[in-house]
Amino acid sequence: VHGGFCFAMTVDFSYELLGDATPKNGGRRIVLVHGWLGSHKVWLKTGIWLNEHFGDSVLIIDLYGFGKSSRCSKEPYSAPLYMKQLRECLVHIGWDQQKIILAGKSLGAAVSMHYILKHSYHVQKLILLCPAGTPEPNPFMLPHPGSFICKTLILKHKILYPLRFILLFLFKFLFILLAKVHFFRWVYGHIHLITATPEYELPDDTVHRVSDYCEKAKCNIVVIQGLKDWLHLEGARRFENLEKSHIKVINFSTKGHIDVCDACGDWDNSFLPNNIWDRDISDIA
Repeated sequence: VHGGFCFAMTVDFSYELLGDATPKNGGRRIVLVHGWLGSHKVWLKTGIWLNEHFGDSVLIIDLYGFGKSSRCSKEPYSAPLYMKQLRECLVHIGWDQQKIILAGKSLGAAVSMHYILKHSYHVQKLILLCPAGTPEPNPFMLPHPGSFICKTLILKHKILYPLRFILLFLFKFLFILLAKVHFFRWVYGHIHLITATPEYELPDDTVHRVSDYCEKAKCNIVVIQGLKDWLHLEGARRFENLEKSHIKVINFSTKGHIDVCDACGDWDNSFLPNNIWDRDISDIA
């Protein structure tokens, strides 16, 4: 395993490279992108399986604000921002002109679709696990942890009410300081994003455009749907409605986000066919 940090846009982020940058013995270059509130760890089992069984070189990155990566304060968190980060990482390891298989889960699928619209020329296969996205930016706001703790203390100890503004400032400042500590960022990697979810920014025509770009680039698409909430069902349904020969949609039951990723690297215990990573999709059931 080759881990490292890439410095881009004045921000460093973490990635894991399983195998060598140049695959040996016919191995492929595979890029895996995690979803919201995830990290490289959700793909690690699959990456190790691909590397050990096929000799593939597998790149897994931690998106800004997740895992070991720093937060990005220059731009708001969004799928297009993460697409830029992915591009910077591929340039960093020399894969920006090489043929790759690109796979993303949930938010990672949205990032992968944004990538296809810019750089489809070197993607030979696109795998979308539970693709999610909304037509317009619509972040779901969550309370800042400092505010939550402060309000809880005031409710339990009303004597602190006159000091509420000072306490609120102190708690928020404390979390800002903790977020800059590498160990804290490593263990609690989600601290940077718990104030709002990223904006997926997938207009209604995105699926059609991704399909067209992939068809021109002779890039097959496999869509795997395992989550039944409306956000993920809608993403898979849009691809299914296209009825294109280069698109294959697979539906199977799963318990959650991590199960979807594990199923892609654990054929004995999954409902997925073991050839989803192949370039050809004609034999996928």
